[in-house]
Amino acid sequence: MSLGILRSAPWLAVLLIMVAPVYGVEETFSQPAPRLEVLSSASVENDELVIQGAVDLDLELNFHTGIETGILLRAYTADFLHGPVPNAPVDPDQQPLPGLHPIYLSGVYLGSRSLFGTPLELRYFIGDSDRFGTGREFPSRFGLRYFASDMRGMRYFRETSIPVYDGLHSVYGQGLRLTTGRLSETWELRGYTYADPRLKRENRYSSDLRLLFGSQGLSVDSFVGASYPYGDSGRYRAGTMLFFDNGSIAQFFAQIALPAWQPMDSISAEDLFLLFEPRLYLRPIWFALTFFWHPTVYEQRLTEAEGYSDIQLEAMIARLDRTGLAGGIRNGFRFRPRDPDAEQLSVRLSPFIKSRVPGYSWELALETQIYPYENLQSFTGVFSFATEL
Repeated sequence: MSLGILRSAPWLAVLLIMVAPVYGVEETFSQPAPRLEVLSSASVENDELVIQGAVDLDLELNFHTGIETGILLRAYTADFLHGPVPNAPVDPDQQPLPGLHPIYLSGVYLGSRSLFGTPLELRYFIGDSDRFGTGREFPSRFGLRYFASDMRGMRYFRETSIPVYDGLHSVYGQGLRLTTGRLSETWELRGYTYADPRLKRENRYSSDLRLLFGSQGLSVDSFVGASYPYGDSGRYRAGTMLFFDNGSIAQFFAQIALPAWQPMDSISAEDLFLLFEPRLYLRPIWFALTFFWHPTVYEQRLTEAEGYSDIQLEAMIARLDRTGLAGGIRNGFRFRPRDPDAEQLSVRLSPFIKSRVPGYSWELALETQIYPYENLQSFTGVFSFATEL
């Protein structure tokens, strides 16, 4: 089965679900919690109220029949991300619909959770697989508090000119994943080898080795990888996510990666993915300062955001991880020193209220662009909801 079939044949997911009961799958079916992001905004443009929305849903269906089988489904609308659909309306006076995308099959996997009676787990996958360095899987894997940064996903990266950053790297293609499974309660080692279609050429492959470590005070998600054949000596990558918590007043979250490097090339600042987020609790105020440096390459593709950087200062009354509800103010700066078509500096101020409980979070914010100032057009109300996995 090719990736093209996966992308263009959503009926395959329906067929697999229909035939599953024939093999007794209905007795061993499970559905992990879906990953869901919902985003709505309202702003005034040309004296008119403009309301937009976007939804991104990943759903996993898991079957156990001696062999573990999974189906990954995805659906999203893309007002913010892709704009109108390319098909023109039949009626010339009719506005084109937003980018509505039906649910489609994004991946399939099958494997064993106990390879030859050992704790090792082996999985064969086609399509989407794991995402590295987000921090979101640590609560379910290691039983830790949620600690991922909010500077990720479509709530923060709504501009069409830059990627929707989420983590350091993702595995996509056709191949194998071997893990140590539940051999340890504090660490796990995962290896991946797969055909990588994102490299835009047939017969190119990627391999990654990943280490996860989770404890109450320190959590780490590190990886090294290579793509081959590529150039004279291959293409390499490495990265790490780090979270430190002293248990009382201070936390530190970081994502550091070199997404793509060839041995004959020198390494410059533009090649790096850098996110640093120190957090400090001085009763009753919680402070978080985030710095993000955009990379030239992300998930095997050029980003067109070379030299971009974001700085965000957030102050909240109360600790969200303890109270579940908090309000505050956020000040964000974006620098585009090399983009001739955009302001080199933009500044936003956003009062907000947010909630985070086990399983999901939501936020209501009023974004105000204070530089460059655009009168009423600079005010945008934003509501976001996300499951926290």
